[in-house]
Amino acid sequence: MKGAPKREKKWTPIEIIPGQEYRIRGHSQYLAKKYGTPNPIIKIEDTDLKVLGCKWHDTDGNPACIFFGARAGIEKLACFGPVYYGKIGSLGELVCKNELEIVE
Repeated sequence: MKGAPKREKKWTPIEIIPGQEYRIRGHSQYLAKKYGTPNPIIKIEDTDLKVLGCKWHDTDGNPACIFFGARAGIEKLACFGPVYYGKIGSLGELVCKNELEIVE
């Protein structure tokens, strides 16, 4: 149907492997403004707990955590499962597991 909005693919649980690259799903205005696309590729380092030594919301002043908290609130992220830390280019970002999909 011409002009119909695109439907987002249903999320299928995947195993997240540190060191692998994934695409961020969804329509994040924050990511679009920062990276030029709402769906950038992120190289996952590991969970927030393993990388930061605590959960993201327990840190004190970490920029990736501050921006993730703001993005989660503004964009009303529905986070299912762990939160992962990774790099988009040289910049650190946090993402929910259910935001990630395998790069095809």
